[in-house]
Amino acid sequence: MAGEQVERALVLSGGGGRGAYQVGVCRVLRELGWEPDLVLGNSIGATNGALFLAPKRPMPGAALLSKVWLDEMLNDKLHNVSQQWPAPLAELMSLVIEGLQSLQTPPDLTRSEENVSFGLGNGRFIRGLKALFAEGDVHKQLSQHLLHGFRAPFENGMQRTTVMVREGWRELLENNVDFDKLNAPTTPYLGIAATDVATGALHIFWNRVPDGVRGTASYLTVDHVMASSSIPGFYEATQVEGRYWWDGALIANTPIAPAIQAGATDIVVVLMTPWHEGIEAGVPLRGESPTVLDALDRVLDWMMLATLRSELDRLDDDARQQIKIIAPDATQGLVSIIDYATMDNTTLIQHGIQDARKVLQRDA
Repeated sequence: MAGEQVERALVLSGGGGRGAYQVGVCRVLRELGWEPDLVLGNSIGATNGALFLAPKRPMPGAALLSKVWLDEMLNDKLHNVSQQWPAPLAELMSLVIEGLQSLQTPPDLTRSEENVSFGLGNGRFIRGLKALFAEGDVHKQLSQHLLHGFRAPFENGMQRTTVMVREGWRELLENNVDFDKLNAPTTPYLGIAATDVATGALHIFWNRVPDGVRGTASYLTVDHVMASSSIPGFYEATQVEGRYWWDGALIANTPIAPAIQAGATDIVVVLMTPWHEGIEAGVPLRGESPTVLDALDRVLDWMMLATLRSELDRLDDDARQQIKIIAPDATQGLVSIIDYATMDNTTLIQHGIQDARKVLQRDA
């Protein structure tokens, strides 16, 4: 396929645990017989793109995506708090994250302490904390169970490389992606976005480089995919080709430019945050004025959309009409980016199916 004309391009943005939404979109694309010539992925979009294009199991990529997200793309299987941290502080981290999730959970998504434990014993700290405060000598208990573990983190915490570890993520990719197939000349072009830790420059790793696009090809591996989703501070930077890399979202969460450069005339962009091109519409706030969580949600979402808006502003009307944007109607919450829960995944897949059908059938 190398050197062939690129007509259809699929652009999968980053968004962590929100990525189940893209699964629903990919299922609809398969139903409609829409096969991409080029896929561009960032962060979780890179993971989904690799699974979609090169399933290791004898099933279509869209079917494998569904299976993986429902059976394997789960908190306790993907990432756990690093054992570098003392246990009391590690469990406190889990409590804080869960508390934020509870405050930010959209009405139709459901989380419970049993599926947001991040490998820390299925919420045992929450139950332990409740029991702790039920006892009489609270201050003594806190000192015994928590404070003794804080000294080392505060002395050396800034020297630690990561909060979470991702052996499970690596295993998931190795078990489900056929990397020989991913790099085969008959496989569609795949570009994976990542940010160079040393320079802050955006880089696209290619299995092959399409005509009209600057870049060099690599043999894409598990490390290339994981580099694209290495959230600074939360996940460790990933070393690839002699350099360290962070999540591509730092520079371009939705790397659409190579699709335009390759001359694609039918581009499907899948976002995981609400998209509005004018000032006439928007997503309603939770109250009359933005709450702290509203503000954090929106600032992060808008930052991740900034590069896409800039790219689209450069296009003339004809070129803009060649781009279909599929995006959810409602915000998903800041912490949803690092939350992979079964019920949420199921709901987001359904949202992706519904929104994809609405956009693609309308424009058919």
